[in-house]
Amino acid sequence: MDNAAYNEFLKGKMMDLKTLQEKIRNWNGEKFPTAPSYLALIKFYEEAGELARHYVGRVEHRVGKTEVDHQAGIEDAVGDIVIALTVFCERERIDLATMVEIVWSEVSKRTFVMKEKHG
Repeated sequence: MDNAAYNEFLKGKMMDLKTLQEKIRNWNGEKFPTAPSYLALIKFYEEAGELARHYVGRVEHRVGKTEVDHQAGIEDAVGDIVIALTVFCERERIDLATMVEIVWSEVSKRTFVMKEKHG
């Protein structure tokens, strides 16, 4: 999605993670009321593979798809990963937004700095 289209899409559509969780919970409950958690986990890994495929394709300039095609695939996979992870968390009674906040509060206090490799 190009920047202009992306910015137009976002106008008035941004929501916080809690709101997104609620929408995904409702959608998932309607569409897949009896689906086991592991199906969401499998979907998560499937989409992670798609993300890797498009990323490597873009970085290595693989023949058959343009950089724009790979970028669109990357963006789509990231969205699908978030949805699959949210569904898994809902099925496992994990509040994703809360867990992200808790873990971020710890990660953000880490003091290490990555150094560039030389040679």
